[in-house]
Amino acid sequence: MKLREKNIINKGEDLDALIYFTDGFGPPTKKPFWHKKIIWALISDEEMTFGKNLHIPVKSLYSGFTEDFF
Repeated sequence: MKLREKNIINKGEDLDALIYFTDGFGPPTKKPFWHKKIIWALISDEEMTFGKNLHIPVKSLYSGFTEDFF
């Protein structure tokens, strides 16, 4: 685990919320004692086992962009 993640887990009581952007396919993380403050912004249909799951449709992220942009 990276140092900044360890610091976040150790100091979770100071957070109002943590929004974690992910595809949901990484290794599972330990459930911190402040797990109710976590919002998972997922670009897949995966479900995280704690916190709130917010699914973001990937196709909607690309609407409005032209092929020249990529």
